[in-house]
Amino acid sequence: PTEPGAVAELLAKHRARFGDGFHERAQEAVRCLERDVFLACCAMSGAAAESILLAAAGEKIGQQTAAGLYREVLGRSKLERRVLNGLPEGLRKRISDKLDLLKYWRDDASHGAVSDLGEPEARMAVEQLCRLAELADDNWGVLTAKDAGSETV
Repeated sequence: PTEPGAVAELLAKHRARFGDGFHERAQEAVRCLERDVFLACCAMSGAAAESILLAAAGEKIGQQTAAGLYREVLGRSKLERRVLNGLPEGLRKRISDKLDLLKYWRDDASHGAVSDLGEPEARMAVEQLCRLAELADDNWGVLTAKDAGSETV
């Protein structure tokens, strides 16, 4: 979908699975894009992607463990490794590629240095968020399956 309302609806259907944090950030990303607030759009798209990661980790290793890990130094990276550990290579790569791009733009947009992120990056960020949400939702069982390595970081 290219219309903001349709994109917002597409993302809203994932609220039950990924939680209110995801929903809030995803909807903010769409509203920012509609209003040409491109840095904020990239930041919110990346934050919504982190909410997907946090929801998957919570399902896989428990909500409290995931929340504690997320708050640690390099917590996002630790969560990502826990969630992606043991996935089939093709799925792991597809998810990782989408997360990498969104993390890059989120970090670039939300830090204090001047950024050259604009409309193309903001549109791509929302598109990648939609694709990540669909991919994670479609593969939720595999993504959140508990594995032998789930007790170690």
